[in-house]
Amino acid sequence: MGDHSLRLVEAAKPMGQRHILVIGSQCPKLGKLSFLPDVAVRFHAVMTNPGPGECVGAAVGDPPGLLLDPTVAQAKSAVKSEYHLAANAGATLILAYIGHGEFVRGDFFLMPTDAACPPTSDEAILFAQFIKELTNQP
Repeated sequence: MGDHSLRLVEAAKPMGQRHILVIGSQCPKLGKLSFLPDVAVRFHAVMTNPGPGECVGAAVGDPPGLLLDPTVAQAKSAVKSEYHLAANAGATLILAYIGHGEFVRGDFFLMPTDAACPPTSDEAILFAQFIKELTNQP
């Protein structure tokens, strides 16, 4: 049996709980995205229903785990709180952002409803840096 049986046993272990936060956001300064909020709502439904998703919705949003057109502060707060909740629960966190983004000088910014154009780390979400900072917090 050897290694093959070990892989089968590992594959049979139940998957840990998954949390999801779907943010669907338009930045009016960048024009209207015709697919929002519909795509964000449908993606959230697929990911939280039994079957392929089976995720637990984040503590924020209505329904839980779906945040539509938040401000920069609301989006940062939601990501930060759900990051820590999932980490403390030993869960996997799936973050999905569907909406405007800007690539500026080698950096990618998420652009919630009140984001500045051009974006800054205070007035938009410099996503990779924001997540790095969260991982360095106790």
